Amino acid sequence: MEPKKFTEVLLEIAFVSMVCDGDIAPEEEEYLRKIEKSDFYLKEFDMSSKLDTLISDWQLHGLNLCDIVLNSAYKLELTESQKIIIMDFAIGITRADGNMQQSEINFINTLMRNIKFPANIIESRYGNWSIIQAK
Repeated sequence: MEPKKFTEVLLEIAFVSMVCDGDIAPEEEEYLRKIEKSDFYLKEFDMSSKLDTLISDWQLHGLNLCDIVLNSAYKLELTESQKIIIMDFAIGITRADGNMQQSEINFINTLMRNIKFPANIIESRYGNWSIIQAK
């Protein structure tokens, strides 16, 4: 997938990773903003404009937006490295607030299935990603 399209998809998935539990935790938004400043894919991208559109879509569709994005992810032709980047974003954002809810776990599991990403790679990369470690 060409870089500009991938960046749009990445941002959509990152956004629904934030809202899949029904709200946007400040830590999740801060995590995304931090990535925006440092990540190669987002440096040249007008993230604020796309975020405004996604927020409007979320206000219109609610949690159905997560299903819409997840269903479209099933059809994507991603490279293995793009799949890893997507999973890094999704897991990082859902874990950012220190509280993994069942809706977030379900979202990540569905995302893995829809982009055809093997669970064993996630386990080797993140261990038991669905449990937040005490600090």
